[in-house]
Amino acid sequence: MIEQVTLSDVVKVRHELLRPNQVAAATVTKVDHHPRTVHFGAVVANKIVGVVSTGPEAFPADDAIIAWRLRGFAVYPQYRRQGIGTALLQALKLHLSGTECELLWAYARCTALTTYTRSGFECFGPEFDIPPTGLHNIICMRNSARKEAETGGPHQ
Repeated sequence: MIEQVTLSDVVKVRHELLRPNQVAAATVTKVDHHPRTVHFGAVVANKIVGVVSTGPEAFPADDAIIAWRLRGFAVYPQYRRQGIGTALLQALKLHLSGTECELLWAYARCTALTTYTRSGFECFGPEFDIPPTGLHNIICMRNSARKEAETGGPHQ
């Protein structure tokens, strides 16, 4: 089950999975404190097994686009390859369909690119290193659901 969760819920998972060698506070970003930021958790047997967050943040290549940034996407290893990551991304996209967001973007770890591309994201530019977390790509996706909601059907 995918549900909205709190920042403290996602920080625990982010810390354990994304930045275990840093303090938990290193997983908190400025967008986490934006009033429109939303956090989603995948819950199995009353335990949060995966998380993702999003909130308004300018796209580095074009700050004229109304963009939201995906942050802190992580699923515990024993729950991967079960559709949980895809379900988290779907919940996030559904939420964004009701916003002014035109583009969803992230700095994605190269090890997770397959999950992102299967969900409709595309790479933007070359890979780059973000020490100490490793190689990343900028990924992005147009918010086509927003267009459909505005027009009442698929955007042509």
